[in-house]
Amino acid sequence: MAKKRQQADWQVRVVQPGQGRWKNAVLLLAAVLLPLAVYAGYQWRDYEVGAALDGHDALVERLAQSEEAEQTLMQRQAVLESGGRLAQQATEQSRQTIKMLEAEVFQLQQDLAFYKEAVAPGSRRDGLTIHAFELQPTDDAQLFRYKFMLSRLGDDEKPLKGKLKIEVLGKEGSKAKRLPLHELSEQVDKAGISFGFKHYQLYPAAGRFAELRLPDDFVPQRIRMMAVVDGQKQPIERTFDWINQE
Repeated sequence: MAKKRQQADWQVRVVQPGQGRWKNAVLLLAAVLLPLAVYAGYQWRDYEVGAALDGHDALVERLAQSEEAEQTLMQRQAVLESGGRLAQQATEQSRQTIKMLEAEVFQLQQDLAFYKEAVAPGSRRDGLTIHAFELQPTDDAQLFRYKFMLSRLGDDEKPLKGKLKIEVLGKEGSKAKRLPLHELSEQVDKAGISFGFKHYQLYPAAGRFAELRLPDDFVPQRIRMMAVVDGQKQPIERTFDWINQE
């Protein structure tokens, strides 16, 4: 009975020839290919990351180069602009200096002519002489600068003293009008300009200029100067034409 029960527990399986070897080959191939696939995946990832890093580094380098080139160009432009401003300033300064020197030369020429007239042979007469009344316009159409000189020749060493009154003759509308200088010039008193000298006297002193301002509706034509010398009854008078401003 025991032998029969043991025989009953056996099972009979039918195995086809070669089936076990095929499965083993598949498993072996999977065992070999799987690590290779993982390794290849890592390698490809490292390659892409490396390529991306290389591209990033190249862009960073190009950006740095571009920024450096831009900075260099900006510095050059700043230098050129600075040089241009300095050149422009130097040119303007030179122009102003030349203009000032030309004005100084012109004024010296005027003063020389002014003094030559004072000692010209035709002006050499005893007593007081009123020399040229110099008048100059300004940027203000109604404002003028003026100066004049008094002199005397002769053997008398006693100083000449007296008062000088000046009037500007012209028109206001259609009517003739006289304007005393003290109404036009702050430097002049109502009593006139006092003088006292042996040989000559400049007004204002040291070759400077005084100023006079005309009314807006007044058209000047002439300047009349009258000098009254102390001890003399007859005043000395001289008239000058107004300057041509055309």
